[in-house]
Formats: sequence, structure tokens, C-alpha cells
Amino acid sequence: MAASVSPSATAPPPYKERVPRAPEIAPSVGFYPLITETVVARSAADNRQATIMQVYTHVPFNPVDLAAFRAQAGEFSTNPSKFISVFEGCLASHKPDWDDCNILMRTLLSEVERNQVVSKAREEAQRRHDRDIQNVPIPADMVPIADPRWNPNEPQDQTRLNTYKELLLRGLRHSAVRHNNWAKPYELIQEPKESPVAFLQHIWDTIRQNTNANLDEQATEAIIKGIFTSRATSDIKRKLQKKEDLMGMTMAQILETANRAYSLREGEKEKRQVKMMVAAVQAHGRGKFQENGRGRGMRGHGRGRPGSQERRLGRNQCAICRKEGHWKNECPEREGTPMMAAEDQE
Repeated sequence: MAASVSPSATAPPPYKERVPRAPEIAPSVGFYPLITETVVARSAADNRQATIMQVYTHVPFNPVDLAAFRAQAGEFSTNPSKFISVFEGCLASHKPDWDDCNILMRTLLSEVERNQVVSKAREEAQRRHDRDIQNVPIPADMVPIADPRWNPNEPQDQTRLNTYKELLLRGLRHSAVRHNNWAKPYELIQEPKESPVAFLQHIWDTIRQNTNANLDEQATEAIIKGIFTSRATSDIKRKLQKKEDLMGMTMAQILETANRAYSLREGEKEKRQVKMMVAAVQAHGRGKFQENGRGRGMRGHGRGRPGSQERRLGRNQCAICRKEGHWKNECPEREGTPMMAAEDQE
């Protein structure tokens, strides 16, 4: 971290002899660098501007950090790719020295795995030495088994430390033992709610975990295309099969087509939900209408409720007086009949 200091400030103490201060951020909140960068000014002389220099101050690993790294990295033998990714991220962000790297390996790797990593790292160092015997140190100096006391504030030691960490990563990659179990990737099936992007990532992860294949190789990409197009959901598969030169498309083009089908599915799903809601509302309304009108019947239609006054009429029953023997147009009680009868009497 850069800090503005007085030009009269004294030089910092030697590497690892300075007592580290407690980090400003608690380890439980986040990781803090193992080696922090500091800006320090030498005393000025003869009215000249002070010299600004950058130094490294060592901060040892916190047990909380180590436990978090172990939980994040997992077992090297189970998922080498994930382990190497976490280990590489730690080297880049924490700037560990030789002793810190040794602590990391003892925490994250078994004894057998550590020995194998160091052995593979030395093999790589030997190859480099053989290519340039005059300028490249011997493997024992490039990958020491005891603390070489490299000082990161010295340019030459910093170069040696960086080379050592690079060789450790090479050793990890060459030590990763994976069997080519291609059955695992071909067992994958896209879940109905799984997006095409998530499904492709699932395929990549499964190939990394179960095979030695390089995802960047053209042959591996062709296999990924086959798995993706054959194990996708039915609607996405139909969309892809309509393409004339499917296997000639890039993976990015296939993914774009799959994403369009997936988005269309979401739109169709919303339409179906709206239709279902409309149908439910309509059915509910019809049910209420039938419930309110059930059993009432209509005059001259339907049976009605037993014992009701508006039950079905008989063949010769009057709809006005309900008497048998005549119809309503012949009923004496029909409206206007009394007046007609009075005129007849006159």
C-alpha cells in the first residue's frame, strides 16, 4: 500500500525482522497479503529530493486464511483443476515467499503429493537447465528443499522466487492424475430449468474433472459440440437440428442459438400461464352461475326442485291455473276472459 512519508524518514528494517502490525481487516472478513508493498523515503541530502523506494514487509499466514484456502481448494486428487486454480490465485494475490509456499503445500497437500509436485518441478527445472547450462541454475538451486532465504526486496532474489513459484505450478499440473473417463460427460443431461450457459459450463467442468483433454483443442471442442447438441432439452435440440451446418458452427454460435430457444421457451411459458389463469377465472365464473341458478328451472322447462310450484307441466295442464283439461289460451282465468263473458251475457 502506498503511504506518504516525510523525506527525513529512516530506512525500513531488514526483511522479516520487522514486527508485523495487525491487519486492518479481520481475517474472517477477507484475506490480507502475505507481503505488503510499502513506499518509504530515504533521508534527503544536499537539498536534493528524497529517494522513494518500494519494499516488501512480510505478514505471516493466519490460520483462518489457511483453513479458508483448504476449504476452497478441496482435494488435489479429486479436482486438480480447481485446486491448481485456487493455488495459483493465492500465489498471485498473496505474494508468498519460499517459506509461505512450503506452509501452503503442507496445509493443502499430502506428503506423497508434495514430494510428487517437487519432483515434477525439478524435472522441469532440469529441462530448462539442459537448454541453457550457462545461464540457468541447477534444479537444486531453482527448487530448493530448504529455505534459501530469498529476500523479495532484492531484484535477483525476487526473480528466483518468481521462478520457483512458476515451477511449483508446473509441478502441480504435471502431477495431476486424471483418467480419461469420457462416460461421465456423455451422461450429462440438461435440466429443464438449466440455462444453455450453465449447461455448457457443466460440460466443461465434467471434462476437466474426468479427462486429460485440453478444452482449447479443436478435437475437444468437436466433442463438446456433440455432447451439448445431443444432451440438450428437446426444444433446444429441435432448434439446433434445423441448422444445416450444425457441426460447422462455432461453439459461440451454437450457444447463441440455444439461448434464443431458451428465451422463446420462457415467453411461451408466460403465455401458457396467462391462458391457464383466464381459463381458471372463466371456469370459476361458470361454476358460480350454475350454483346460483341450479334447480330453479324455467316455466315450462326443466324439472325444478321436488315440490316446487314451477315443476314441469303435464300434457293437458294449464300453465295459468294449473288445472288439467285445457291449455292456457282456453283458461277461464286468462286475462280478458271475464269481460268477454259479460258481453255474451248481454
